[in-house]
Amino acid sequence: MRSGRIGWLVGWGLVLWLGWGMVSWALAQAKTEPDSPAVENLPAGALVRLGSWEPNASPAQGHTTGVYELAFLPQGRYLVSRGMDDTIRIWDLVHPPQHLRLQASKPMALAPQGDLLAAVGEGATVKLWRLPQGKELLALNTEADFLGFRSPRELVVVSRGVVTVYEITSGRKVGQDVLVRMQAPLALSEDGRLLAYTISLYNATVHCFDLRRRRPVGTFPGKTGQPICAAFSPGATLLASGGRHKLTHLWEVSSGRLLHKLSGHQGPVQAVAFSPDGRWIATASWDKTAIVWEVASGRRIITLRGHRKHVASVAFSPDGKRLATGSTDRTIVVWDLDRLILGAPDTAAPPQGPELDRLWEQLASPDAAQAYEAMGKLITAPGPTVELVQRKLRSLLQTDQQQRITELIAQLDDPRYMVRERATKQLARMLVLARPLLEKHLQQTLSAEVRFRIRKLLALPKSQSAFSPEEVY
Repeated sequence: MRSGRIGWLVGWGLVLWLGWGMVSWALAQAKTEPDSPAVENLPAGALVRLGSWEPNASPAQGHTTGVYELAFLPQGRYLVSRGMDDTIRIWDLVHPPQHLRLQASKPMALAPQGDLLAAVGEGATVKLWRLPQGKELLALNTEADFLGFRSPRELVVVSRGVVTVYEITSGRKVGQDVLVRMQAPLALSEDGRLLAYTISLYNATVHCFDLRRRRPVGTFPGKTGQPICAAFSPGATLLASGGRHKLTHLWEVSSGRLLHKLSGHQGPVQAVAFSPDGRWIATASWDKTAIVWEVASGRRIITLRGHRKHVASVAFSPDGKRLATGSTDRTIVVWDLDRLILGAPDTAAPPQGPELDRLWEQLASPDAAQAYEAMGKLITAPGPTVELVQRKLRSLLQTDQQQRITELIAQLDDPRYMVRERATKQLARMLVLARPLLEKHLQQTLSAEVRFRIRKLLALPKSQSAFSPEEVY
């Protein structure tokens, strides 16, 4: 009897010991397992994550499939997203995660003023909604492979290579249809004039068509891989295209000249967007990252990592200070670019003395990220920075002016009388800076003409010009 009781106690002790071991293992796994909800914590520099990547997330929380298109409304408060779940969400970024859901599928387009949304709604018809209320205004009985706005009142619809323009208020066609030999439309310029497209699954070239003149205007050849995405810069002076080759090509539209190859992604480039001021480009890739690049130099500024799967869409806010990234993990992250690029507000003392000169040199760094970091630190010391810029520019101006003064002194001995007179008058206007060099040349020159003119100039009052501005050529 006693041995049975001992066995019973030992058995329960073993069960409790094993149970506690399983609980400890489960707790440890919950801390390290990538599917844990804790992974949804915001990455550094992110403002908010919209939606959820949890497999049992409700459709009320956000998209249930990947997010493939994004666009901010002009005031920056609302963000529009399109998912492959045939819904469009209008997110209130002031009160996240509040949002409005519309039943619509690809493609979608936002009017220039941001008050109208076009997309393919139920019944495969193109519909227009008033934003941000989501009120349906118009339904067009037409299919669409691509949508864009030519103006606040005109909608461009591309379907099977036929480009049609509709007047929004009445739904009537504007002008004649344009037939363009294409495989896939990629982008429309802001003014609705230029359309970028591909003509074959096996062709790496992006083509451009002028819809107003009704003719092709350029080709932008790639080396390998089909282009997946494209975007025009503000003003349509530049065209960026990305694709399966993992590169983003940046072209000058007017000449067709390749300006930069942006290399840094480890997977195909799914989406590309220009900042509103045209200074930056953002690219989204299957490698789960988004990269922000500087347009002028083609250099990488920052890489954003905050998604578990492919990043499929990107969009800048109207002020360019935020970037939204959408992913096939069903979530959207809104990033604080000011903080990420210019740096977090520094609680330390503002830079001064030698540190200011070091930051000035860092502005010219070939590493764009370091240059923007220096810019962010200089902003924290506005007074000393203004003085620094004035001092550096004054030094540069003096160097340029000294070169100009040397050229003018040489012209004092020119065989042409008018050249000598013009040089004398210009030196008189620059007498404060020119006096040291004039005195030096007076001791070195052998030309009587030059000595005569220099003495005439040196005899002028130090604070007074000999000639009025109108007399100087």
